[in-house]
Amino acid sequence: MGAPTGISITLVQPPAPTAREVLVTVCDAPGTCTDTTVRLRPGGTTVDLGCSGTAPSAPCSGGQGSPDGTLIGFVDRDGLTTDPVTVTITLDSGGRGEQRLGPYQVTPTRFHPNGPDCDAGALQGSVRATIPS
Repeated sequence: MGAPTGISITLVQPPAPTAREVLVTVCDAPGTCTDTTVRLRPGGTTVDLGCSGTAPSAPCSGGQGSPDGTLIGFVDRDGLTTDPVTVTITLDSGGRGEQRLGPYQVTPTRFHPNGPDCDAGALQGSVRATIPS
């Protein structure tokens, strides 16, 4: 299984969802910036449904996805290195105009899509930002 190179975006928002897409600006060390419009989708967490007993042979239900109120997106960024980048997120807040979140310093690292015991894949970084209410 492969993994894309880029920056994941997680936005924590007020209870009333407002943003459906954001403009993400990624600037690398030499100062070259790229703007990308990123579509957002609801984020979530996995809830462990547990097992029907404690014996090793007891059947387990696995997990179930549960929305957590976040919005998530991903910026594909070919050529990303392990050098830090600066990420700024711009969103349209309806009647309040544009809001800028950041800048955030992100240092991409090698992602292991098949687990830590397997070869590293693409370089990825992440930003978690809160949209002010």
